[in-house]
Amino acid sequence: MVFALLCILNCTQHPAHTQEPATTATETQTTEIKPVVSAPTQLSKAEQQQLAEKTVQHEDPNIRLDPLHIDNPHLTHQLLSSPLEQSSCWSAFAGEHPLHGFPDIQYICVSAQGKLWFPFNPEDFSQLLILEDTAQWTDKQYLEAAELYIHLQNITRQHAGWISLKNRQQFLDISFNMKSVAVSERKNIARQITPPVVQKSKESVTIQLFTWTLIGGFLDRWMITLSNDHINAKSERLGRFGGGGYD
Repeated sequence: MVFALLCILNCTQHPAHTQEPATTATETQTTEIKPVVSAPTQLSKAEQQQLAEKTVQHEDPNIRLDPLHIDNPHLTHQLLSSPLEQSSCWSAFAGEHPLHGFPDIQYICVSAQGKLWFPFNPEDFSQLLILEDTAQWTDKQYLEAAELYIHLQNITRQHAGWISLKNRQQFLDISFNMKSVAVSERKNIARQITPPVVQKSKESVTIQLFTWTLIGGFLDRWMITLSNDHINAKSERLGRFGGGGYD
């Protein structure tokens, strides 16, 4: 009995040590770290290009990144102007298509926030516009935006070649494969061609312009409306005049 009493007293004075799970330094740091919210990084134009190059070369090391341009031996080489300050777009050229023989390309666009569109879908053009302060644009910038959309709307435009007509005489001066088209027929259709027109209202901006595409010789009238950072594009085919295919 005395032994039991001594044991009770001893346990009361010196409670049994309970083994607790050890807390590692790593676990302690993890619980103490608070999330840090940093300001979004704005990529420069050069950094946007580097990201685009890295992206396409990850897909295929042989893909070449080219600026958007109108490149055809029968038309004047012309770089495409862009009004976009927050995004950049390029052509990803993978050589000649193994089955069809024409250039195998896709478009890629990168925003200053690092968002990628690859391959670029024309339906995504409105997402590029949302990033821009279009309310401050001039008529020239709206026209450039319309021409950029038309170019990105079809991958064949990069190498097939097309012209944004500034006046009817520019259409009449086209000579490639035009021998089969009567002069009177060309002059008659040219009466419909006007210089590009930019019409602004409180709700939207509408750009009308005419284009001629070398492949097929298509003459088209475009009505492109920008409204609330959305784009609505309609085209009317006026006929086929000259033109040809890939050379």
